[in-house]
Amino acid sequence: MRLKPLLFAAAALAMLILGDIWDSRDIDDLAIYSSEGYDLQDGEVSLHVTGVSSAFLEEGKAKAIVLASEGENLGQSRYDRSLTMPDEIMYGTLRTVLFGKALAQSGIREYVDINFRGPQTRLGAHVAVAGGNCQEIYNAETPTEDIGTHLSEILHSASESSFVPTVTLKDVALTLFSDDWGDALLPLLVPSELGVEIGGLAVFDGDRMVAEVTGWEALALVLLRGDGARGYIPFSANLPGGKVDQGSLFLTAKRRVRARMAEGVPQIELEILLTGALVGHAGEEAITENPQNRAAVERQLAAEMETLCRAALRRVQEEFRCDPINITRFAKPLYRKNPPEDIRDIIDDAVIHVRVRCDIRRLGEVS
Repeated sequence: MRLKPLLFAAAALAMLILGDIWDSRDIDDLAIYSSEGYDLQDGEVSLHVTGVSSAFLEEGKAKAIVLASEGENLGQSRYDRSLTMPDEIMYGTLRTVLFGKALAQSGIREYVDINFRGPQTRLGAHVAVAGGNCQEIYNAETPTEDIGTHLSEILHSASESSFVPTVTLKDVALTLFSDDWGDALLPLLVPSELGVEIGGLAVFDGDRMVAEVTGWEALALVLLRGDGARGYIPFSANLPGGKVDQGSLFLTAKRRVRARMAEGVPQIELEILLTGALVGHAGEEAITENPQNRAAVERQLAAEMETLCRAALRRVQEEFRCDPINITRFAKPLYRKNPPEDIRDIIDDAVIHVRVRCDIRRLGEVS
């Protein structure tokens, strides 16, 4: 009796090894799909696909190519692309999705939806907006042959060191199809002398891009959003005794939210904690030489970041009137029976307070 399970397992293993378990097509008949971009120009939708396809051979090897197709809608452009690239595209290898600025301003819901519903699509693909159009980004000269892979590496590394949010296809879908989520805040890619760089952030109201922010304002929105971003922040601090120290810190941001209703008005308190290490300084006196020096740097940096965050909050409430800082899910439950259906009403009504604290835990001592 004990031999039957062993015989069954042996038979199953033999079928796997000897049987025809592979698809009849070779890997050479598939296109390795790494990025797709959507542009809108003169009412026509352009779909750009980049990846490695054996349909375009170079010295017997599959070559990285960029194809573009146009149509009055997404379906037509995809059909036109199929006439150019005969290989079947592997959607599971998708690493980046780009939206041209004009298309982002007109609305991206249709293009997120068609990818989100596809059973093969990789929902962890990075999403970004092209500052001009996707074609400019795909035509940029980069260190790697496959621009799609290069873009994915840029977006991933920036989130690790530049206070740029990592936004995936799943994240964008949540902002579009969930009533309790805020609005999207996407990296903005622009051509540069080195190929492609992140030039700022695109602010969305629903599925439409309504503004772009750069520099310190972009940093402030990321801190307010509280996605656990991290990166380098420069400082210049007046130390006790009239001395000055300048340098840079590597900090991680964490956000704590407290929400309550007071006389029918949502009260939102945002506490942002910046923790990290000193990575370099060049001043009259090192902040490591006196505990008061470190406290002075922490206090002054926190005050500067708090001022930036308050200015960004004013623009969010008075100009954008959307939720790029993701507080809707905290404010809506406060209304209990009849929460506003429009996020704008919540943003308009809420009284938002922000406080920033800084904690430099490591000073670069050599052990």
